[in-house]
Amino acid sequence: MGIYICGMKDLDGEQSSQFEPFDDFTMERGSAKLSSIVDAYDPPYSASKQIYDYIKDNLAESIDEVIESLTRSIDAFLASWPEMQAMAKLLQSVMPAKRSAKPRKGLAVKPQ
Repeated sequence: MGIYICGMKDLDGEQSSQFEPFDDFTMERGSAKLSSIVDAYDPPYSASKQIYDYIKDNLAESIDEVIESLTRSIDAFLASWPEMQAMAKLLQSVMPAKRSAKPRKGLAVKPQ
């Protein structure tokens, strides 16, 4: 979850301009930008005080929404677990048996 804080005043009293902070980060695997994954909330105001008040008044509700969304995702994953286990078992039954690995040269234990 992200919350845009653009437009809030800094220590010098200047309002920051809006930018996409999550565009600077990509996932470790692949090239998906974090901004394509993160739900970000954009306060509907342009004055710093209104932005601050909006975030203060809505932060708890936004966190609750994220928790509910994650809970639904986890529930859906767990509901599909039996099917995933059945598929894994099926794949194991059709895959050739793993050959036992031969010890590499120099790694075998020599009898004394």
